[in-house]
Amino acid sequence: MHFNTAGPCRPGEHTMLPASARVPQVRELVERENYFVVHAPRQSGKTTSFLELGRELTAEGRYCAVLLSLEVGAWATDDPGKAELPILDDWRRAIQARLPPELHPPPWPEAPPGSRIAAALSDWAQACPRPLVLFLDEVDALRDATNRGPRRTALCMARDKGKGATVGRPRQRPPATRRHRHLRP
Repeated sequence: MHFNTAGPCRPGEHTMLPASARVPQVRELVERENYFVVHAPRQSGKTTSFLELGRELTAEGRYCAVLLSLEVGAWATDDPGKAELPILDDWRRAIQARLPPELHPPPWPEAPPGSRIAAALSDWAQACPRPLVLFLDEVDALRDATNRGPRRTALCMARDKGKGATVGRPRQRPPATRRHRHLRP
């Protein structure tokens, strides 16, 4: 075993701390259905921690948890709708590699540009036998055309509350985003 600083670590090959030790407060935030943001420097273990935490939460049988990246949409600075299909294609590959088949989403639905991701997450939340926990990585790759910072588009998590799924980009901040936390591993 050896240390790795060039991408996600692999358990058994690289020396690493368990995800629960790196970001111990995340489990409580997931159980309370909170949104949260993790800020840390490059190569500090964010991706590795959330890949592992997704595996742990899914293996426990209570959640369908997975890390999904938004990095493939970085090129579409002028039109977020253009980035949706590449992002969804990337997510499908990641989901197939990281989750058991019974937790895979149905085919992504047809939807107009600008609402494809929301429609896809809504359908997945309705079809999934467990609540979804999505760790969205590389959100900062989505920059607006002025390159001033991450897009203001809110990707709200899909949840199954027994009454169907909710996904949205509401005009006012939803209650859950008022409760989001900023964590530093």
